[in-house]
Amino acid sequence: MSIPERLGRIMRHKLNEMKDKFDQLDEEALADPAEIERLRRAESRLAANQEMNEALANPMPAGGISPAPVRSAPIQQKLRTPDQIAGAPMPPRTNSSASAPGDPLDYHYRMLGLAPGTDFQEVQRVYTSLSQRANSSRFESGTAEARELEEIRARLEASYRALRDALDTTAHRFGMLEFDPKPAGNS
Repeated sequence: MSIPERLGRIMRHKLNEMKDKFDQLDEEALADPAEIERLRRAESRLAANQEMNEALANPMPAGGISPAPVRSAPIQQKLRTPDQIAGAPMPPRTNSSASAPGDPLDYHYRMLGLAPGTDFQEVQRVYTSLSQRANSSRFESGTAEARELEEIRARLEASYRALRDALDTTAHRFGMLEFDPKPAGNS
């Protein structure tokens, strides 16, 4: 297989990954919020279980460094269960622009792969990066891949516009400006 064929396969694979991610986010946006929260909790419990099992199976840190010397009177530490970890209260957010639980901007943040409450400069940086990756000029025009990239780019653009309108007050104020027409006597 030639190098261009390999690169084409890799690009199609990444395109399908992006499309699947966006389709999943669209399905989640239409789903019941309680069901989404239940699924997220189940995923976090599973991740906590896996992390705990890995920690118990591999007590020695990676890199072959020996563990700390054993003390004469070991401290008894009770391990928490994944349910206790998942149910622990979250620390209060310090970011005043963080979104509320039912915030409609959450979908747009997730579409760009950002945490809710991310500042506008980071939104711009990520949008620029993603829009460059979703450039349809990588494929011949009229192909299925080019059409899929255009669809992905339109979804990215819609999410970016929604976040820009909500986060960048200067863009909104500039759009509201009215300019007086030039007087006829002045050139």
